[in-house]
Amino acid sequence: GKSTLAQKLLERIETQTPQLARLVPMDGFHLPNAQLDALGLRPRKGAPHTFDAQAYLDLLSRARDATATLDFPIYDRALHDPVWTGRDEHRLTTDTRLILTEGNYLLLDTDPWHQVRSLLDEAWWLDVPPEIARDRLIARHQRGGRSLEDAVRHYERSDAENVRLLNGCETMADVIVKLS
Repeated sequence: GKSTLAQKLLERIETQTPQLARLVPMDGFHLPNAQLDALGLRPRKGAPHTFDAQAYLDLLSRARDATATLDFPIYDRALHDPVWTGRDEHRLTTDTRLILTEGNYLLLDTDPWHQVRSLLDEAWWLDVPPEIARDRLIARHQRGGRSLEDAVRHYERSDAENVRLLNGCETMADVIVKLS
């Protein structure tokens, strides 16, 4: 839901003012699988500590400089890893006046994530019923190559815990968008 909403917002902005905005998904800041494996963290991939939060914070902070040109990584769902493409749509330039970002931990109140909120001019919370979120995450894991059983296990082991961490974070949002 978050990625879809952000992409739809970007498309709408682009129809009005091309090149004004860029979408910087937090998922591009996943730690690479090789690093997760070395740290024994692959089973919890997607948890707050499995991201390079400092690199994400640095990018958001540096993006406030209107003279900066900055590349950012995206998450490749085929590779299941972050990648640097060098493509224009993955670059903030002096023409970029609006940055949309999306991710689970933008409003998380633990270190270092709590610093993100101060870098955002406005924060939206997408309120999705838990059963819909669960079904969508399991389906995404299946599209990524997991069997139904493995997708459910991964959801229970990792995603469900991440959802619990986010409980109450919506109070930090300026706008709550309800998915019915």
